Amino acid sequence: MEFVRGEGVHFWDSCGRRYTDLSSQTMNTLLGQRHPAVTAAVGREMDNSTFSDQDFASPLHDGARDALASLLPPQLEVLNLRINDGSSAVECAVKQARRARGRGKILTIKGIYLGQNNLSIHMRGLGERPMDLLMGGSEDIVFAPIPLPDLSVPFEYADAENGQALSELIGIHADTLACVVLDPIMVSSGVFGGRGLASLLRRAAEACQRLKVPLIFDECQTFGWVPDFTLANHWDIPVDMMALGKGIAGGLPLAACASRPQFDNLDFGDADYTNGGHNLSVAACHATCQFISRSDELSRFRSVCEAMAGILEDEIGRRKGLLATRGVGLIRCIEMRPAFADPVAFCQALAKLLMERGIFVRTYGPCIGLKPPRIIEAEQIVDALGEVFAAVDDLNAGKASVRIEAPKPDFSKTTA
Repeated sequence: MEFVRGEGVHFWDSCGRRYTDLSSQTMNTLLGQRHPAVTAAVGREMDNSTFSDQDFASPLHDGARDALASLLPPQLEVLNLRINDGSSAVECAVKQARRARGRGKILTIKGIYLGQNNLSIHMRGLGERPMDLLMGGSEDIVFAPIPLPDLSVPFEYADAENGQALSELIGIHADTLACVVLDPIMVSSGVFGGRGLASLLRRAAEACQRLKVPLIFDECQTFGWVPDFTLANHWDIPVDMMALGKGIAGGLPLAACASRPQFDNLDFGDADYTNGGHNLSVAACHATCQFISRSDELSRFRSVCEAMAGILEDEIGRRKGLLATRGVGLIRCIEMRPAFADPVAFCQALAKLLMERGIFVRTYGPCIGLKPPRIIEAEQIVDALGEVFAAVDDLNAGKASVRIEAPKPDFSKTTA
């Protein structure tokens, strides 16, 4: 299928067929396709300049920095906008932590996906790491167990989920740790917040504060899609650094590393990239931050989040035992439970059937991921989820069938 154009929450193929995008493309188009505020800001900047070197003061960059900083935890006073992608933002935070601590070891979680640069691949806890790409280099990484929901164990005894296992590992390795790096939603491995990721994150933060180990959140997936803009804000977790990407410029290539002042320790050339903070992306970032912070947009967003959560709970309640759901804000999943003979295969077949019916979703192991653009309206949520559950019922009853030509990656399988 060829993607030929997009508008709002929809895109079209070369045959003129329209699709509702419940995945925000690569989970990055926070304001959907061709949002007027972003398009206008980029157009104005195209008429004004193409690129400005960081050697020069820039009102454009200053305005975007201040607009973005106003949406982040207040202790993160330093913002590096000269970054292109989330992987590099994570790497920037790790560099700062290593310089501040004088140590190299990193603790993260099995199942995490932090990107595709060399450090991020070393830190990858999702699937088989491509070790042939890592020849000649090594990193000292410790992985805590993945917090996938295990309903057979009460939450208070599920140490991988409630943070007990992670906080114990922080204690064991504290003297040699540069930092702890966490993704507070873990979409790629199908966690989607689990049964209580907030509890895990709070316990990790307490251990990091007590043992003076820097805590880094990768909020590339979450920024703008969750209440209070980030989960560090929403759950009141005192992070030391935060990596941002994907949505901060409405889908244009831009990332940022936000830090406490004591971690502002890198020199010129350490984490500022040639096209990082490109003028067009920075203009889009300023427009995006201004739009999502408007009072009317905040009210509308809350209503859409409530509508989505309510529909999922009602529809899944009608299919008790077959499906489960979890998530935060507009980042949710529908999990195929073990009642299906092969939940992963059913999930992949469901995604293909939905594509045939004009709904684009991504699969994560036995989960259908739902992360529509923030601008989606409640009525569009109702229609799209109606199609999703109709497809579940048709496929389960044998009223529809699809052919999977090749197996898709099973993101529920993780290795250290």
